[in-house]
Amino acid sequence: MTIKFGRTTRAQLTLMQMATCLVALVTTGLAFGVLSYYSNRRNALQDLTGLAEAISHNSEAALTFGIEEDAQRILHMLHTRSSVSSAYLYDAEGAVFAAYIPEGSTPSAYVPPMATAGHSFEKHCLRVYYPVAVQQQALGMVCIEDSLQGVRDATRRSALTLVIVLLGALLLALLAATRLQSLISTPVLALARTARRVSTDSDYSRRADSGGSDEIQSLNAAFNEMLGVIQQRDRDLSNEIAVRCKAEDELRRHRDHLESIVAARTVELERANEDLRKEVGEHERAERLLRRTLSDLETTNSELERFAQVAAHDLQEPLRKMLAFSDRLCSTDESALDDQARDYLTRIMQSARQMQFLINDLLDFSRLARRKPVLRSVNLARVAENVLKELEQEIKAEAATISIGTLPTIEAEQPQMRQMLRHLISNAIKFRRAEIPPHVDIQAQENDDDTVTLSVKDNGMGFEQKYEARIFEIFQRLHARHVYEGTGIGLAICKRIVDVHGGRISVQSTPEEGATFTITLPRTHKFDREL
Repeated sequence: MTIKFGRTTRAQLTLMQMATCLVALVTTGLAFGVLSYYSNRRNALQDLTGLAEAISHNSEAALTFGIEEDAQRILHMLHTRSSVSSAYLYDAEGAVFAAYIPEGSTPSAYVPPMATAGHSFEKHCLRVYYPVAVQQQALGMVCIEDSLQGVRDATRRSALTLVIVLLGALLLALLAATRLQSLISTPVLALARTARRVSTDSDYSRRADSGGSDEIQSLNAAFNEMLGVIQQRDRDLSNEIAVRCKAEDELRRHRDHLESIVAARTVELERANEDLRKEVGEHERAERLLRRTLSDLETTNSELERFAQVAAHDLQEPLRKMLAFSDRLCSTDESALDDQARDYLTRIMQSARQMQFLINDLLDFSRLARRKPVLRSVNLARVAENVLKELEQEIKAEAATISIGTLPTIEAEQPQMRQMLRHLISNAIKFRRAEIPPHVDIQAQENDDDTVTLSVKDNGMGFEQKYEARIFEIFQRLHARHVYEGTGIGLAICKRIVDVHGGRISVQSTPEEGATFTITLPRTHKFDREL
């Protein structure tokens, strides 16, 4: 049985090349689709796990004190992620402590039971379990269920992209096949044209071209030999015919060369247009992503502002009451409370004060992000003197010595400069070496580019230089909380203050040799300021 792809050799060659390209492209496309699908699933799992981890950390206080409203509010933060279909917070016994169902969704009668930490891909969703624990003590479990709508949308987009690329590749393959098949069909067609011309014109001086494969060359040679025998009868006219044929062949070669140049330029232009369309599409996708990111950032900023308001009012009041009632209990008759009860009260007061310090530092950190600094002329020497007065008791208790060089006057916000120096000096005193009194040296240098460089050098315990970036991040600590007190926000506040003033901060340190913090600030600012 013979399958005919076309009537001509050229058509058959073109169809065979197109079929080969189609099989290769479809196979590659299917492999790309499968890889893209599983990559999207993996990305969705990583995003949902990170979200569950954040919910877990924020829910520690709610589970510890049994505050269901806080837990419900924390879970409600998931409304910004449209693909989340439900979320549950379980207590230590496995009971549902709080739940989140998106608005407009019908609550399901099925509530998944608490499971071990991990994840599972169901038929139409992804479910992630993440533990809630404080100091390795399990408090409960967070369960978040994602509808995988994003994965399905991404898969559809990949499929559409694949179809478009497949069609474009087939078009290019068609152009290439049309051009390449001429390597085989051109010699055969040239021989047919020569035979047809010899038969029609009785011009036996023509010769078939010798190009092509060995078989075609043999056929051309036999044909030319036959023409040579016939040409013997018309030898008198052979010279004139040969000259005319040579001129025609030269013209044909130039024409073919010109056509090849035009075809090559056409292919190059089509490729350039395709690259331009792809680049425009990439720019449009990047612009959409930027708009989406800005929208998410605005939403996050508004949520941070609401959190700051809650921390300023709703969280401070219970802490003040806890401290007041605990102080009253400690002031009662010693016989009314045993040693264990007094130890518990002391721990409660310490934890409440630590929570109060943490809330105040968080409020300071959030305020720095919400407004521009109010710039005035600030005498850094006077600010440093006021900071030393505030830390007078701490300096005396640690037998610390503070040396301050000549500090200049710059344009800045005075409370923020005082807060920055207070954190740096307090850290230098706190992280001291054993049995060595702390010594802090504060110097300043005026630079030619209208900036001022402050250096705060201590003789403390220092740290390895590889932790330089980490110490300026919020809640990052190099030592355990029970070894050195603090909230882990002080240096993050210092970096934020320097950033909002348009400066930069860095540190050089060696273990057991101290650390030197270097702050570079503009002397003046070009943007609007309040004088």
